[in-house]
Amino acid sequence: MTSPAFGPATSDYSGRWLARKRRTSLVLAAVLAIATGAAVAVAMRPTGTSTQSVAAPGFSLVDARNPRVTVDLGDRVGHAAVVTFLASWCDPCRAELPTFAKVAATGANGVRFFGVDTKDSDTQGPAMLTASGVGFPVGADPEGAVAERYHVEGMPTTVFVAADGHIDQTVTGPLDGATLARNLARITPR
Repeated sequence: MTSPAFGPATSDYSGRWLARKRRTSLVLAAVLAIATGAAVAVAMRPTGTSTQSVAAPGFSLVDARNPRVTVDLGDRVGHAAVVTFLASWCDPCRAELPTFAKVAATGANGVRFFGVDTKDSDTQGPAMLTASGVGFPVGADPEGAVAERYHVEGMPTTVFVAADGHIDQTVTGPLDGATLARNLARITPR
């Protein structure tokens, strides 16, 4: 018995070989379907919000606009804080920054605002901050080390820190003024 595509084969060997090939093909197809489905699920995941009860990791970064100044999360001791992870290459970050700048400028009931300019250029990050009217401190995180400690999964990400230093909530995705105000109310002392 000769198979034109696979050469000579005995019927017993050929049957086992074809069965093994079919099983392998089915397994590969299943793995591919699962992997593709997982990739689609990750790509289609909606903007997320998570509530955590862990201490906010401390950080001390060089200011993105002035290398002689340090941005230190410790500056918020006893105050609630908002830490926003942003970058000039992130269009939703650019879109939400003017809102953050306005809210931060009002004092927001004593809530301190901090930015972390993540994996950005030395010139484009500061230019974006200036164009957006950002007056709150923004540290440069060129390697993304602080973003990694905060488990940032996408940009922008905003972390709301209660006055006791614990993370109240993390929101991945852009925030409008109303959503920002609602989340600020959660961490503002009453």
